[in-house]
Amino acid sequence: MPTEIANIVNERRERLNVGNLLDVASLNPGLNFTQAAIKVFSESKSFRTAEENMDRLILPVAREMSVGDVKSVIAAFIANNQIHFASGMPDLMLKFFNLTLGRFTECSTEWWGLREAVQSFDKAGGYYSYPHLQEAIISEPPF
Repeated sequence: MPTEIANIVNERRERLNVGNLLDVASLNPGLNFTQAAIKVFSESKSFRTAEENMDRLILPVAREMSVGDVKSVIAAFIANNQIHFASGMPDLMLKFFNLTLGRFTECSTEWWGLREAVQSFDKAGGYYSYPHLQEAIISEPPF
C-alpha cells in the first residue's frame, strides 16, 4: 500500500466501524489495528455485538497483543456488562486466555481481578461465573 494511503488509514482507523475495520485489516495485514479493535470491543453495545467483536476483532490478533493490550481487553470485559453477560462470552474468553497465555505472568493481577469480578457477577457459581475460565486461571502459577 502506498505510504500516503497507509497514513490516511492509520489516522482514521479509530473511527472505523466493525465491518470497515475488518475489511481494511484483511486488505492490509501489515497495519496494526489492535488498538482500534480493543476500542470497538470495549464499546460493544449489545451481547451479540460483544461476541462478534471478540470473535472477529480480538481473537484474530490475540497472540500478537502486548501485555498492555491484554490488560485493556480484560478491563473492557469487566467494565462492560454487554460483554461479560453475553452468552457466548465464556467460551470466547477462555479462547482469549489460551491465546494470550504467554503473557499470563505479566497480566496475572488482571486475570485474578477478572476471576474475582466473575465470581461477583454470578454469586451462585453458575454459567456467568465463568467456571472453566476460573479453572484455567487457578491452574497457572501466579508469578
